[in-house]
Amino acid sequence: MIRINLLPPEIKQARRLARQQLYLGIAVGCLVLLLVLGNLFLRWQTVRIRQHVDVVQKQREAVEVSVQEHEPYVDLQAQMQGRRSLLQQVMGAPPDWVTVLRRMGEDIPEHVWLTDLRLTAGAADEEGEDRPGDMMMRGYTYDHTDTADWLDTVQKMSGVEDVRCSFSVEESYGRFLVVEFEVSSLLPPGDEFAPPEAGDDD
Repeated sequence: MIRINLLPPEIKQARRLARQQLYLGIAVGCLVLLLVLGNLFLRWQTVRIRQHVDVVQKQREAVEVSVQEHEPYVDLQAQMQGRRSLLQQVMGAPPDWVTVLRRMGEDIPEHVWLTDLRLTAGAADEEGEDRPGDMMMRGYTYDHTDTADWLDTVQKMSGVEDVRCSFSVEESYGRFLVVEFEVSSLLPPGDEFAPPEAGDDD
């Protein structure tokens, strides 16, 4: 079957133009709708970003206030740290006084009497290394053998080095004959001095 369109060309042209305008209107409408939706999305994102910026700004202001409130404590802590460092530098690494004195008290024989005891910490050298300290003790015994025994005892003590007898001489003490001695040694540096931390009870 053959279909024949008897409409005039003007009408067909008008219908074609109408369809094109309809399609163009739909496309323009879609584009406008997309632009409106995009604009709404951007506004929503802008509101969210502004809210986030407000929260961050408030947090920053709170932090600044907190920093200002704690600034005196920070300065005080810095001063304390500086004084701790200075004290540690001044004290250096002192000999182990406690161990030396405790061992002397425990090991000294009954027939040895000390009349003078001097303990000196060594000062740091030009390179900052701690030098050994000195220990000097004087006292009396009954004879030179007792002096030698005491010298051996001191040599075996921990925290003592280079023990030597400066002299051991007999002398009269009232009606008795006793031996006066002098023993000296080096005291090696101990552990580096550690100032107590704030709040330590030890």
